[in-house]
Amino acid sequence: LQILKNYGFKYDSSIFPIKTMLYGVPDAPLCIYRPSKEDISQHDPNGGITEFPLTVLDIGRLNLPISGGFYLRILPLRLLKLCMHQINKKRPAIVYVHPWETYSGIPRINISPSSQFITYHGISNALAKLESLLIEFKFNSVRDVLDEV
Repeated sequence: LQILKNYGFKYDSSIFPIKTMLYGVPDAPLCIYRPSKEDISQHDPNGGITEFPLTVLDIGRLNLPISGGFYLRILPLRLLKLCMHQINKKRPAIVYVHPWETYSGIPRINISPSSQFITYHGISNALAKLESLLIEFKFNSVRDVLDEV
């Protein structure tokens, strides 16, 4: 985050408040905050970057990831919509998508079966899911949302 600040960035949206085998900051806040230099899971009102954490639905002690990417591709559309409606009651939801995840003709590379599943599962339906979300929900840029709050 310090590197982003050094290059003039004002906000970021890369902290995922869950723990997976690859990434995550499970103790990070679920809402917009300013990460501390010493501990990015802690809010610092004087922090240099505003963080818009990737969206999860908090269900008791469980944070269910729904933001996009793999989760957009694997979760049923009805569940995504239900979760987003719940989240939007408390805070704005963020959805991200990697452009390659919307193209079913993406060339496949030779990787392990688990990596193939994570990388390619659901690509054929991702664009239709995204279009359906765009129809049902009002979306805005992170900058515009931050200007509103």
